[in-house]
Amino acid sequence: MTAATYQYVDLPDASVVTTRALLTARENIADTVVARAMMCIHGGAGFGKTLAVNTCLRGLEPHEDVRKITFRARPTARAVRYELFTALDLAGEPPRHPSEFDRLLKTALAERPRTFLVDEAQWLNGEAFEYFRYLWDEPATQLAIIFVGGEGCHTVLRREPMLSSRIFIWQHFTRLTPSEVLEAIPLFHPIWADADPDDITFADSHAAHGNFRAWAQLTRPHPHRPGPHRPPTRRPRAAALGLQPPRPPVTVVIDRHDHVIHTYTALAAHHPPSGRITLHPSPGTTSETGLAHDLLAALEKPPLLPGRFPGGRQPAWEAATAWITALPVTRLIVLRAHRLTARRAMRLLQLRTLTGIHLILVCHRPHLHTVSSCTKQDQTAHQDQHSCPPQLSRTPTHVLMQRVVQQPCRTCAWTSSCCSPVPGE
Repeated sequence: MTAATYQYVDLPDASVVTTRALLTARENIADTVVARAMMCIHGGAGFGKTLAVNTCLRGLEPHEDVRKITFRARPTARAVRYELFTALDLAGEPPRHPSEFDRLLKTALAERPRTFLVDEAQWLNGEAFEYFRYLWDEPATQLAIIFVGGEGCHTVLRREPMLSSRIFIWQHFTRLTPSEVLEAIPLFHPIWADADPDDITFADSHAAHGNFRAWAQLTRPHPHRPGPHRPPTRRPRAAALGLQPPRPPVTVVIDRHDHVIHTYTALAAHHPPSGRITLHPSPGTTSETGLAHDLLAALEKPPLLPGRFPGGRQPAWEAATAWITALPVTRLIVLRAHRLTARRAMRLLQLRTLTGIHLILVCHRPHLHTVSSCTKQDQTAHQDQHSCPPQLSRTPTHVLMQRVVQQPCRTCAWTSSCCSPVPGE
């Protein structure tokens, strides 16, 4: 933040009052920044959340690079990318394709530690939160993220295990109690400094109701008596090789609680020279071509192919298939597999058939219905070719992921259970 973005700055002689909530927020924010973690501050409108966070973050500058993002509508992942591009003051024009955009943002975020303040986070949906999670999970980025918003922010984060499990600290802002009102309001503005405590109590019980924003409106000179605060209405703004019987199995890792250590383990296994690729799909995209671009980026190859192609369709999947065969790649780990559409899942199964890779799908939900149904279709489609049906290994997280930590494979840095199907399942 380059300027003090405090609320009520247009109220003459108003002061920032150090309440218990602000002191707690100062300690929590400092711990979050040191840990490079994510934090959620939530509560009703006018309770002083944004004021407290801005005050605390201003105390960390200039040693900490703090960037503020505010959303006024329900943004998509694309809109989040553009907001981050603007907040980081990146030069040039924003990339058009998600895979290029993600690579640019991750490169910029890896340069030095940064703290993002995401204000009005109640406007974010699961897809937007997922994109922040996607950037934060990247090992090279050094991010601390502070979400500040209404109760809707808390509801969305709590509803998504992959998000709530990554929140380091939760802090709930509430109304000022009657005793806190008597302590804070005389310090808030000189007009209340010598006021009778009974008058302050009367004004709070009939108009302000422990709400700092309502107290600001009550303090501001008005030609008429103000009523209780109503939040303003916001308007949204605008293969290359033949088939290989038997085909390698499909291993499904069930990470039902979406622990971040599992994501880090999969990302650490990425090593193209050894034939291991970890695919972390960009959030907010569902097209098959977008997934192929992500795969090409994971292969460290240019996602956008030069030249013109019939119908305007780039042969991205053909290029990915060729590179996987040529390198060669023997194991492909796909994160966030529970978000795969049926068409994307079929593309991955076809890629596995053409290249002979061992496909490992990491599902961060208790079930993976899409891939299960697609595997049955894939099995039926290949019965006439006398190839072995795909094996779906639905390995429980507490079995497979325990081996991730305790029994790392010497050759693949992933797990011994991922090097071959888990027996008896």
